[in-house]
Amino acid sequence: MAQGVTADTASLEIRKAINAVDAKILLLDGQVAAIRSEQLEFQEKISADILSLSTQIGDLVDYIRGGDAKKGEGSSRRRPLPTPVLQSEGTGDAVRITEPTQADIDNANREILENMRNEDSLHAERERDMARRERSLSRSGEYKRRRGY
Repeated sequence: MAQGVTADTASLEIRKAINAVDAKILLLDGQVAAIRSEQLEFQEKISADILSLSTQIGDLVDYIRGGDAKKGEGSSRRRPLPTPVLQSEGTGDAVRITEPTQADIDNANREILENMRNEDSLHAERERDMARRERSLSRSGEYKRRRGY
């Protein structure tokens, strides 16, 4: 009978331990669900911010291009600045007054790609010039003198 009581006591302790582990798992599941929800909200906010920035860049590009086309006409004849973006207090969410068109987004993306290509070509040209200089210096021995060999 003593063995039966000991076995029941051990079984009860094991059940308590399993119940405690189950409770912890449920708590962690709830925390994971909350974190995933926050992550989705954050991703949605980032997407909205990227769209807003893309539209603003497109508006700025249009404004700058319009200003270049009208050089010599004076600053009083220039187009107004792009539509401002209002910041709602505390949340950091940007609220757009007018909806962007697909053409605005396409123009902004095109301008960004052109700028990136120009920067890449300038970077490649600088690397070629630097390699050319190092080759000419290495032939003359000046390269080793500069490096302290």
